[in-house]
Amino acid sequence: MTRPSGIIALMATLVLAGCAAHTSPPQLPAGWRLPTAAETKDAWRSDDAERHLRATADFDGDGRVDQAVLLVNETTAYVGLFVLLARAEAKVDARELEVIDEPRFIEVMGVSAAPKGVQRVMCLDHDSSCGSDGKKPLWLDVPAIDLFKVGSASSIFYWDPKTRSFEERSTSD
Repeated sequence: MTRPSGIIALMATLVLAGCAAHTSPPQLPAGWRLPTAAETKDAWRSDDAERHLRATADFDGDGRVDQAVLLVNETTAYVGLFVLLARAEAKVDARELEVIDEPRFIEVMGVSAAPKGVQRVMCLDHDSSCGSDGKKPLWLDVPAIDLFKVGSASSIFYWDPKTRSFEERSTSD
């Protein structure tokens, strides 16, 4: 069985290896680092090979495999969700999607890929298409990024091809 520190080292290698084979490693955003083994030792992470710290899929629909990663701010210990979009010629477009301004939240935050298709999202105020569960369907043409706090709230970040950016919708509160 691989110890958590081994998984963190493997994850660091994979993230730094880039989004395409035989490429230069992408740089992490300035001021951000990978989580440590001590920060991610909790048992709930063991059901995922990436310990819910990294998810891969084609998040923007361009046919390339992208990465969503949870990082920790070196100064504040805030948690950041970043997407590393694979681009032509082995380049990476790193985008900050969310910063959670709670030190140590890395211990309870996770990320995974939500499949394309219908996702149930929380309704906005005064939404007449809202179901009795307070949610409505949202059709996704490509996988989304699922950011969650264990036993609590979750959101998806999905690609909007019209704005060429990610939008966020809550899936639970």
